[in-house]
Amino acid sequence: MRTDRFPFDHYLASDALGLVVCAIPKCACTTLKHWLVATTEGAPVPPDHAGGIHRYCTARYALASRPPAEAQAVLDRAFRVAILRDPLERIASAYASKFVRIAPPERSSRPVVEAVQIGSPTDVFHDRLGPIHFGLRSEIGPLCSRVDYNRGITFREFLDYLVRTPDDDLDPHWRPQAAFVRPVTFHILGSIDHIDRVLQKALEHLGIERPVPAARTPHARKPARSRTLADTPAGELRLRSINPTADDLYTPELRLLVRARYQHDVELFNAAVEYT
Repeated sequence: MRTDRFPFDHYLASDALGLVVCAIPKCACTTLKHWLVATTEGAPVPPDHAGGIHRYCTARYALASRPPAEAQAVLDRAFRVAILRDPLERIASAYASKFVRIAPPERSSRPVVEAVQIGSPTDVFHDRLGPIHFGLRSEIGPLCSRVDYNRGITFREFLDYLVRTPDDDLDPHWRPQAAFVRPVTFHILGSIDHIDRVLQKALEHLGIERPVPAARTPHARKPARSRTLADTPAGELRLRSINPTADDLYTPELRLLVRARYQHDVELFNAAVEYT
């Protein structure tokens, strides 16, 4: 759910560079964080750092860790950059990552699976404890005996949940990108598919002569399967070692559904593509 400091918990500030980047989940945010740390500190985060890049950046760079007045002042005077992604690709990627690839129950997808299978978040009763996974780590947390976490939910069920759930109640991995960037004016709204060029533009504006390492190459599109996977439960996809793509998951009807649900994101991304 939305926190009082949203979206400042996703605004990462480098005082040394005079730069703020908006790290939107599923929009190359890991790449963006590694780039910010390496550019600011001159060295990458050690691979064995406890908590990894996300916790490192939250502790050291997130504006949410500063008093509100100070955070706003830093944001106002900084050069501001955000990376955007085609919302259809982003939602498909979030489903594949959080519902299929990571063994359930996964931290971000668990409440969604519970709400879909039980019918309403208010009807979910946690009556046992068990491991909840996130990334390569896990922690013990509350679970519901009535939920079949191994089955999970289908992509269509996920989209139905997104349509009926208010933005503020969505996990950041599928909350609209507009919610992250609309509160402020960004100097650059760049496309994930041209992230190298976007970051180079930011460095040029800041007067920094430093090459930008290759950050992301757009994935080559694979031929779609003859049958859509929109109605195949995530657990079955995982057992069959299928990592579904957007082309695997979307029907024409579902594409229209997501474009309507994320209309503002579509508009923002189209503008970002034109910019780059």
